[in-house]
Amino acid sequence: MHKSSRRIAAVLTVGVAAAVLAGCSSVGGNKGSTVTVEQRAATTPVDPGPYQRSGSLYVFSVGGGQTVCGIGLDQNSGQMGNLTCHVPPGTGIGDAGAIDVDGDGVHAAGWNRWTGAPDLPVGKSLTVGTATCEVYAPGSVKCANHGGWVDVTPTKTTTSAGGGETTQVPSTATQNGAPMEHYTDGTTPVAPGTMCGAATGRTLVQVVSGSISCTDAIDLIDGYLAAPADPMGGNAKMMVYRGWRCSAPTAVAAREMGFGAKCEKDGTVVITPAG
Repeated sequence: MHKSSRRIAAVLTVGVAAAVLAGCSSVGGNKGSTVTVEQRAATTPVDPGPYQRSGSLYVFSVGGGQTVCGIGLDQNSGQMGNLTCHVPPGTGIGDAGAIDVDGDGVHAAGWNRWTGAPDLPVGKSLTVGTATCEVYAPGSVKCANHGGWVDVTPTKTTTSAGGGETTQVPSTATQNGAPMEHYTDGTTPVAPGTMCGAATGRTLVQVVSGSISCTDAIDLIDGYLAAPADPMGGNAKMMVYRGWRCSAPTAVAAREMGFGAKCEKDGTVVITPAG
């Protein structure tokens, strides 16, 4: 090959390479490009004020309400930073409609879903107490709290307990069979979602997660509500009762948070419905 021919070939090769690189790096790119680079938009903090429902609860939605997250009072520390996200249906967590990220780690939950929450826009982040949530794409949000996180998109929910391993959230809804709406009191552990006490006229108690019998759940809540308040527990009657962390928010907060009283220990959570 003559020197002139080699120079022409070299120029053509450089030109093609430059065109390919330009197509890969441009947003939207050339129609002929086959390379897609996924980038998450940088987020900027917003004022939490517009998302505050009460002194102890901040709520926002993502994707027009497909995902709704709330940051409330952390019973472990008495400070703000208890995080719950209600995820889109069919995102791989079975019958559990919500994810808690708190001092006990990352686990499936069954709280009532908040409604009417304002949207947190794409590219914005919200921090309340120990929890931070970032909306990095349309309908997609990642929330971190206490070293754990939950990442929710319109089609998938993944979490990490702090070790960096991404996993699908396990559902606890069928550990002990299907939930029973009107379960007669008994000593056999019941499925999460079961409403205890309805058949016998006793205190209504819902088993949200974990393993406990209706008899034990009702006795626990009844005992806690009858116990003298701890002066350090504030108006939410926060205390450790028989090894359980329990609280009973005020009437306004109870309606917003979806429960009247709550006790939790080692991943087992029981509540009374908000009155």
